[in-house]
Amino acid sequence: QRGSEDREPVVSVGQDTLYEANLAAMTTNFEAQRKDGARLREEYIDRWIKRKLVYQKALDNLSPQQKDKDQALQRYYETLIRHTYQQSLLRQKLDQELSTDTLKAYYEANQSRFRLSAPVLKIRYLAVPPSAPDQSKLTDWFQSDKNYHLDSLYRYAKQHAQHFSLGNDQWQYYPEVRERFKLPAQAEPFLTNNQTHQTSLGDTANLHMGIKTYKLKNTTAPFPLKEQQVREALLNQRKKALFNEMEEE
Repeated sequence: QRGSEDREPVVSVGQDTLYEANLAAMTTNFEAQRKDGARLREEYIDRWIKRKLVYQKALDNLSPQQKDKDQALQRYYETLIRHTYQQSLLRQKLDQELSTDTLKAYYEANQSRFRLSAPVLKIRYLAVPPSAPDQSKLTDWFQSDKNYHLDSLYRYAKQHAQHFSLGNDQWQYYPEVRERFKLPAQAEPFLTNNQTHQTSLGDTANLHMGIKTYKLKNTTAPFPLKEQQVREALLNQRKKALFNEMEEE
């Protein structure tokens, strides 16, 4: 029967015995590595024997005072309990949702910590075949804030564009946009002097882009780009405060 097999002794050292049941937890690994199963089993048994022999030798050679570890065990136990308690409190308090208002308030108070490593911009663009009509109008439409010009862009894009993005309000890093759309390598002079950009994407398409807004390197990053970093910074701040609070209790 399986129960009696589990109690089958494998090896003994002094008063300690290794049973088949002690090896049961490794069975899955042995099955998964069937070729190495016997070798792994023997290695485990050898390590167990060595640990027990060293332990037995230590018991035989240490004085009663040296073997008395009650205080050390008690301190270790207290440390484990305190750590478990602190982690439980931390989870309870840090799991509370950080509101967007809370994150933005922290961001506003610590803007110097959230600088841009590269320029960012918001763009609208469309790519059209070189033969598409009235491309000269696109620059004026991109530069305009009037709704009817934006409507004209949408109608034109749906009729002629191979691909386009006119409603995307996300910040994008300049190096990524530059690579996709062949922008100049020097971001600052380009961004400060251009609201629009036109370029050929080869024989099959012309790119027309409107730059809605931008921010240069080393300026304060827009909140959406740094929201996760703000969240992590605020959580770390709360962790430290909670640890200090718990240590003073």
